[in-house]
Amino acid sequence: MDSTPQFALTALPPPPSTTEAPARKRLAWAAGCFCFFILLYGLTSRADVQVSDEAAMLETGVALATRGTLYIDNLRWLQEIVNIGQSGIGGHLYSKYFPGNAFGAALLYRLAARPQDTPFVWGSTALGYHVLAPSEAGARLALRLNALFGALGITMLFLLVESQFGLPAAIATSLMVG
Repeated sequence: MDSTPQFALTALPPPPSTTEAPARKRLAWAAGCFCFFILLYGLTSRADVQVSDEAAMLETGVALATRGTLYIDNLRWLQEIVNIGQSGIGGHLYSKYFPGNAFGAALLYRLAARPQDTPFVWGSTALGYHVLAPSEAGARLALRLNALFGALGITMLFLLVESQFGLPAAIATSLMVG
């Protein structure tokens, strides 16, 4: 018998390439950006309309999803109180909140709207109550998931600015826009 110790050769993992470390750092910053904004938007979002901006944005999305138009003539009563848009083609009222939120709201509304649903009503005793959407389920989902799309959009902006101008510019831009 041979009394010399036997050693097995094992292969060491290859060292990380020079491109993996920056990619991981970029991914970590993007994940941090997304988590920050989903937390911020998630805490501040609600499945209800409380201000005129939200009403105009939701109504624009619902108009796009239900009628294939962008005008929000049924909110003229609100335009007389606060500026939510401007009259345009054909004398119709168009919201100043477009296009991202309106497209997102239209998509989400269309996915969740039920044909025989309770209408989504908004207003107050002083201003009266008005139907903003024919489906309450569709309107509430569009309002709630807007936070997710907002966080995704800011993260995409972060990645775009970071790739073109660097990390400090991406952080500053996403914080200012977000």
